[in-house]
Amino acid sequence: MDQVYPTYYPCSTTNEWKVLNDKASKQLGYADENASTYSMPIIDKNLMYHFIVNQEVAELVDLEKCIDFDKIEFNTENI
Repeated sequence: MDQVYPTYYPCSTTNEWKVLNDKASKQLGYADENASTYSMPIIDKNLMYHFIVNQEVAELVDLEKCIDFDKIEFNTENI
């Protein structure tokens, strides 16, 4: 089965998300990592950060660990 994008890589730490985001920003040619970044994190109800994976940055993660957006559980309190 072909990989469907975007998909979401669960990061073990916020720092892991930052490292992946910085690598993606550099790979995609953003001029200044402080001015532009590849993405914002998706944060689930357990405060786990998820890195958004598109075809352009897929080689940065283990795609077998990625999950679909509808599998991410979000906090629904105080919305």
